[in-house]
Amino acid sequence: MTYAFQNARAVQRERLAALAEALDPGTVRQLVSIGVGRGWRCLEVGAGGGSIAAWLSERVGDGGAVVATDLDTTVLRERSRPNLEVRVHDVLEDELPDGSFDLVHLRLLPAWLSEPQRALQRLASALRPGGWMLAEEMDFGSVAPDPRMDAEAAARSRAWRPRTVPSCPGSTASTCTTAGGWPGTWPTPG
Repeated sequence: MTYAFQNARAVQRERLAALAEALDPGTVRQLVSIGVGRGWRCLEVGAGGGSIAAWLSERVGDGGAVVATDLDTTVLRERSRPNLEVRVHDVLEDELPDGSFDLVHLRLLPAWLSEPQRALQRLASALRPGGWMLAEEMDFGSVAPDPRMDAEAAARSRAWRPRTVPSCPGSTASTCTTAGGWPGTWPTPG
């Protein structure tokens, strides 16, 4: 898989920081509502700048563990913590241990993947029985064209529908329901 961004560039650090500032509060609310706590084993996929990996690391404490993965770990490696392992990892190709994590989290990743359904199924296999998956993605499909657009531009806008994966906040992976033709469930192992 190729990576759309190179995190070693200064502008990428700014992009990752801006995403963290805009999106972390909502993500943290979801993770708190799931009940992430002391002793949890968490997998953070497509961890980018590592803001959520760092939050998870603090939340799970010394008795827990966080594995944070990305294709480019340039910025992520700077988030050193005793219970945080950083890995270069391609979610479509590289293996993960089956049934090992209490939480799998990914944000703004599925729309970039050539096979998002396959990736989500692989990630669900990494969950322990009863584990949680939080897959956050932008909803580009419900964006309406600006009513001030001319008719031709509005038609082009309506015709453009990127591939999206609905998120499953606050749901266990075994009950994650989706729309738009995506499979409704991914069974947790066991």
